[in-house]
Amino acid sequence: MSDYVYIDLSWHAQLPSKWELFYREISLNLRKDFCSLIDDVSSSWDDSLDGWLASASMRDQYSSRLFHDIVTLVMLKNYNHEIKDGDSIVIDDPTMFAILNIYTNNNQKKIQIIWSTPLMTRMIKSIRTLLSPLRTHFRIFSEWLTAKLGSLDYTPNLDPNKDLIVIDTFAIPGFVLEDRYYSGLWELLSQQDKNKVRFIPQFSEMTLNQIYKATIDIKQHPERFILKDQLIKLTDLLWAAGHWYRRNKINISRVDFSGFEITPLIRRELSSASALNGALRGLLNYRFVKRLSLLECNVVKAIDWFENQGIDRGWSAGFRLFLPKATTLGYQGFSSSAISTKPTTAEQRAGVIPQTIAVMGSAFIKPLREFCPDLNVTVAPAFRFKWVWDFIASHKNPNTKPIVIIALTGEVTICRKVLELVSEASKEMTEIEYKIKKHPRAPLSSIFLKDDSWKKWAINASRSLKEEFSVATLVIGTEFSTVGMEAVSIGLPTIFVVPQGGVSGLMPEGVPDTMWSIATDVDSLVQLVPEFVEMSNHDSNILKLAGEARSYMFEPVTNQTAIKFITA
Repeated sequence: MSDYVYIDLSWHAQLPSKWELFYREISLNLRKDFCSLIDDVSSSWDDSLDGWLASASMRDQYSSRLFHDIVTLVMLKNYNHEIKDGDSIVIDDPTMFAILNIYTNNNQKKIQIIWSTPLMTRMIKSIRTLLSPLRTHFRIFSEWLTAKLGSLDYTPNLDPNKDLIVIDTFAIPGFVLEDRYYSGLWELLSQQDKNKVRFIPQFSEMTLNQIYKATIDIKQHPERFILKDQLIKLTDLLWAAGHWYRRNKINISRVDFSGFEITPLIRRELSSASALNGALRGLLNYRFVKRLSLLECNVVKAIDWFENQGIDRGWSAGFRLFLPKATTLGYQGFSSSAISTKPTTAEQRAGVIPQTIAVMGSAFIKPLREFCPDLNVTVAPAFRFKWVWDFIASHKNPNTKPIVIIALTGEVTICRKVLELVSEASKEMTEIEYKIKKHPRAPLSSIFLKDDSWKKWAINASRSLKEEFSVATLVIGTEFSTVGMEAVSIGLPTIFVVPQGGVSGLMPEGVPDTMWSIATDVDSLVQLVPEFVEMSNHDSNILKLAGEARSYMFEPVTNQTAIKFITA
């Protein structure tokens, strides 16, 4: 049997357990340096909106190929002693293939670098790369044309003598007239304030037929909505299509990082189509603001659902240039461990973020300033989480069978790993009832495929989260989800199951760690569950701690806080 190691460093590949630990460690430690790198490189496109919308400027460590490749390079350098002559490293990208060959030659390592993609697959991928931008452009044009046809007789109901407050939101299936992102805001406003407010929906996750029907519904309420696509013109789409050409004209000077020359990686990302959809929508947002500025209206405030994506940057840049007197506010009614949601000093300087960012609780102020210490941050109502304040905790009967809710994320791969671990642990904790609460983006059929063996140890939690939590003893949560925060805020102890460990942002700093913990393997989960069941059933102090956590993480939604949100 060979002792040589085969390490697959391809994008989204499954690493050997030891190397997965190394990867997670480097990922956590590299956050600040990676953001500083992008800030430095951004000087090449500081005055170009196209550069700020390209993949190279996006810093999401979970979806950025650039971040993955840089982590890979630093990991190989830091753990060079773990690689011996004769080992093989597999890569699926020609740019990384070239960089790694230079690295191994310079370090006199007799390592085989394998470009794993077969020739035919490369050819097919190249064709897809050429066709992908065309598909993206065609999709956006089709959506625009569909919305135009659905609103031919639409006229914005705007009074030039009244102040106007515009609010960016999303229209998704099931949530068109009923807003999902600022839930309850409209109902809390006085008629006087309603006369000032207009929601500007971006269609998302919809078929063309759904967009057409949604447009017809929305145009019936001109006192509440502005249809973005009705203001955008064909010339705006043609200008946005020039993004491909403009970004490729950006000159990049030599870039070094941790002893590697990564200029080819930056150039690859600058020309990548991976962020094209968001970039085009960001450019259309930019032109929408231009069209809005030409109308007879007095925009005094613009509120953006702010995730610091391309679509948000186009919105902010548009208001900075075309409506500079309007106050801009970015609202983060969510919690995310993605570093891209935390603005940097360079983004602030370039004017591609709002003047002020509003978070849903004071717990999120300090984390948001991680890469921009002087960022103006305020607290706004936690609209989507109003239910945690309405929830009435019930006392658990310690004589009944404990109920554990396994609240999953929308990432299928993570769901499978978590459920595999919990399933194994359940064999040692048979006295517990397990209920799986799926995420809307990850149905159980996509997680388990055709395997129904999960039904032997768990059942599907089909009711609403509030209803399931009302009978639960404790919650098992995952990364990339706020469910653990919601559970703790109503007095449910929470265990985050994180196979391999090495994550951050599961719970804001300051939330009592007596109410939550992390399990990385079967043994730690088997140890924690009985302790947390006991706490849930008998700790009289838990509701007091939950109240403190709730106040810290979720700002109450009231008439006063809602009015302050739109007027302050």
